Amino acid sequence: MLQKKKKKKKKKKKKKKGTEKVVEPEIYTFNLGQEAVVHGLTSEAGQKLNGEQVVILKVLNAQGRHCCLFASNPEQPENSIQELKSIKLENLAPTFRGTTPVMQVSMIPLVLKAAAQGRI
Repeated sequence: MLQKKKKKKKKKKKKKKGTEKVVEPEIYTFNLGQEAVVHGLTSEAGQKLNGEQVVILKVLNAQGRHCCLFASNPEQPENSIQELKSIKLENLAPTFRGTTPVMQVSMIPLVLKAAAQGRI
């Protein structure tokens, strides 16, 4: 008695419309005193900060942000005013200097103290 071979049907997976691969942004880790560049901010005020170089002063506060020292105020480039801002980790990228600190770690508490006193 001959047995008939059953043909196996291959199920084709249907792609659902609107399902696209989402590319997650690359997230970096930073050391205290390391330089980084701000990118990917979408708000009107944030877009003015994109491309600015910052120094990391505190790593990951409770809101998942890094405390960063901006070297200048992008709205008033003629005034070399330093200011602190909290930036989300995904909006920071390393600069060409890599992980080499541009500020001595021992200076960071002094900068934070000056900021708390309103001198920055």
